[in-house]
Formats: sequence, C-alpha cells, structure tokens
Amino acid sequence: MTVFTKKTFDIKGKRKEAGPMIKTYKLKDVDFGNGWTDYVENRWEYKQFIDNKDWREGWISFDCCYYHKDSKSLFLGVTSFDGDIFYEFDVETKEFVNMGFKKIGNPYDAKFHRSLCYHPQTETLYAAVALLHCTDRYKEAPGGAVVAASVDGKRLEKLSVPIPHVYIQACDIDIANNKLYLQFFTPEYIGEFDLCTREFRLLGLAGSGIGGMAQGQNILVDKEGNLWGAWCLTRAWQDKPGKDVNRIFIKKAHEPEITWLNIGLPYSDGEYGYNKADAFFELGDDHHIYVSDVKGSLYRISKETYQVDFLFNPVPYGKGRFSAMIKAANGDVYAAVGKDEDCQIIKVNLCEGTYEKVCSLQDQNGIVCRQIHHMTEGPHGILYCCENDNPKRSSYLWEIDLR
Repeated sequence: MTVFTKKTFDIKGKRKEAGPMIKTYKLKDVDFGNGWTDYVENRWEYKQFIDNKDWREGWISFDCCYYHKDSKSLFLGVTSFDGDIFYEFDVETKEFVNMGFKKIGNPYDAKFHRSLCYHPQTETLYAAVALLHCTDRYKEAPGGAVVAASVDGKRLEKLSVPIPHVYIQACDIDIANNKLYLQFFTPEYIGEFDLCTREFRLLGLAGSGIGGMAQGQNILVDKEGNLWGAWCLTRAWQDKPGKDVNRIFIKKAHEPEITWLNIGLPYSDGEYGYNKADAFFELGDDHHIYVSDVKGSLYRISKETYQVDFLFNPVPYGKGRFSAMIKAANGDVYAAVGKDEDCQIIKVNLCEGTYEKVCSLQDQNGIVCRQIHHMTEGPHGILYCCENDNPKRSSYLWEIDLR
C-alpha cells in the first residue's frame, strides 16, 4: 500500500493541508519496465501473453466496481489473461478477497469490463464476461456469460451464454423490469437478457467495424428505464465513413426496439463532425444524461428533445480520458479525468457547466496513475477509482479520502 499523506510542510516548515489523502492498494505489483515498448507493443499476440507468467498473472486492470453498503465491500471487475477476474475489497480491513471466478470460468474469460451491477430486491450482483483474445480463437472460445453472485460469496454461477462465441463488453440493469441490457464485442451486438426467464433478445448491431469500434466504455439505463449507448454509420460505398459517423441511440423503456438517433457529440471547435462517445452517466438530473467523448470533453443531452450541449474539457483537448464520474451521497459530483500519467479528480458543477480541480492522482513516492476507467463512492465520502491499462506495471486500486 502506498500512501499520500494529507499533511505537508510549507517553506517555513509549518504544517499545512495538502488536499485529500490518497492511497493505492495492490492486488498485483509487477514492474514491466520498458517491456511494453521494447518487445510487446505491435509484436505480441494472444499466445505470448498466455505463455509468459509475469504478463499472464501480473498485467491486470481494475475495470469496474460496485460498493455494497451493508457489507462494506467493494466488488471489483478485473482484467487478467489468467482469468482471475472477480474480487472483493474490504474497505475496513483493506484486504482483497478472491471471489473464486476461476472455479466456474473458461480460459478465455478475461475480464468484467464495465459489467458489474446490483439488484437490491434479489440482493444479487450481475456481471458479464469480456474477451482479450483475437478472432482466430473465435470458434474455440465459447462466448461471454452472464454471471450472478451473492454478496456473501455463497453463490457464483453462469446463467447463460447469450450468443455463442461472442463476448460481452458492458451491461447495465433495468431493476423494474428484471432485465440486463448487454453490449457485445465482437461483433457489436446490443441485446436484453431477462433475469427471470433467462431468455435473450437481440436488439441490433451498433457498428460494422468500418468506422472503428462504435461503442463507448458502457451503456446506461437511466432512472426512467431508457437505455442509452453509441452506434456508428457504415457508409459501405466509401473507403472511410466520414467525420459524422459516431451517433447516439436510445431504447425507450416502454418501446420494444432501439431508436437510432441522428445526433452525436459535436466538435467543440465548431468544425463539422461528431466525436466518439466514451462514457454515459446518470447523475440524478430529471431531464438530462451526461456523455463524455474520447477526447476528454463532457456533454449534456436532453432526454426530451435530444439537444446536445458541450459543457467543458478539463484536460488538453484530445489528450484526456473522461470515463469515470459519480454523484456522491452529499450531492457533489466528482470525476476522474486525464491519462498518460497525468490524472486528476475534479468536482463538477452541472448547473453552471463548470469544474474545479480537487487533486492530482500521485502518491508521496512519485507513483502516478496511468488512467481511471471507473469509480464509485465508499463510506464517509471516500472515492475508489479503478486504474486500468498501465503498460509499465500492474494497475492499482486508488482510494481518495476527501474528508
């Protein structure tokens, strides 16, 4: 555990406040040095990772999290070539507990990406399995499963593989209707899974691949039960589909099919085109959802008119990540932004469309965060942030105490 203490000293040697206390917790701690650039990037295939023990077991990411208040446990979806992808973190003892996923897993089960949600009536955690392998393994890889787990760890089972050989990149829960919405890769199918009957219904295809990966990090079920996500045009008569191909979709709660909206996230400099959506957020606003793009900007979308408004970009344009944001119990909104070892926590004022920096994600030993993929609030207003895709070392779980 690495700690960034809350006290520091000014030039006169007097104690002063230095912002939140930041700690890192290490499920794995393997240093890969320059291995990524020296011999992995653009060279290795799936088999090389599987054959190398350090990379197979040590190169992990924290990809999603859910805090269960009653048990004071933080549940974590992990990426690992080794298939050990489901953990609990006790926020009091600060210990990781293996949920035992490998007992039910398949060697191709590689991660819970943005796929961890909770049904309070049944007290059940639901997740979905994503991939790391390439398409040459398509036929031998069985497909991503919908997974159910009890908070006490007594139940852990695969409910179904909705589409054989195809894996699930994200899911979100419609509690009122007892269903999970699923976002697949690859291909980029969208579907719904009935938690009572275990029946699956295909809703559509978000993209063809011609314009790149269509989907963002997640899909979102808002409090009205509407499903939101990203899709992409094909324009198969063109070599490249164009600057305006990235769009938004909605499946209204009481309608059977998706509405493929012809709206996107406009470039903030006024140039024609749409940025690709990165993440979708529900922040307690009755009239809007919030969406970030892959360049680190934040937008607001009206649920009624689909009007899209650019709000701000808290990092240098095109050099940031903005995939994690929550509304805390006290009503404050926090986001983790940035990438490439230049990350920070910001506090967002949704009414004014502004933000202020809270802290940088760096500890007292100079260790910095690569990027944050997801976050949640634990007890006492403490933020937990999931670091992912660090090419230099195992990713860490970050704890930011705002008290």
